[in-house]
Amino acid sequence: MIRQKQKTSARTFYADALLLSYLRALKKEQTKDELRFGQAYQIAYESKDADRVFILLPKRLYPAIPAERRPLLCVHPTGIPYAHENVRYALYRLGLNSHSFRHTHATRLIESGAKPVDVAARLGHADATITQNLYAHDTDDMQQETARIFERFVDNGCM
Repeated sequence: MIRQKQKTSARTFYADALLLSYLRALKKEQTKDELRFGQAYQIAYESKDADRVFILLPKRLYPAIPAERRPLLCVHPTGIPYAHENVRYALYRLGLNSHSFRHTHATRLIESGAKPVDVAARLGHADATITQNLYAHDTDDMQQETARIFERFVDNGCM
């Protein structure tokens, strides 16, 4: 079962061609796995009446309640989702956690010149202050860029 922390957690964001290509390739692999495992392939369904209720059923069975198929990303070749604990442990062994990607994503966006308010919207934050305080880490590249900005300022005779 997956629950959103808040109603605002569900949002639309733009994705680049590389990410979309990767997701399409992943979907293609899952389709191959579904054909390979046939009736043994597990399918996740989401109830239309409840908020984020997942039902895993063998491919040959269909849910008795109104539900629609829910595409999932992190699944075994048999369609069963990877257990959260297993994913968490694998990340832990690499010195990461599930928020490591969020931190890196936000930091790299800001480092590359994205406006904090836009990064905040992408992360689902109500305002950019939260994003700046929690996720925007002062990297070496950012410090060098700040030095270059100051150098241009001085070179233009503004001091």
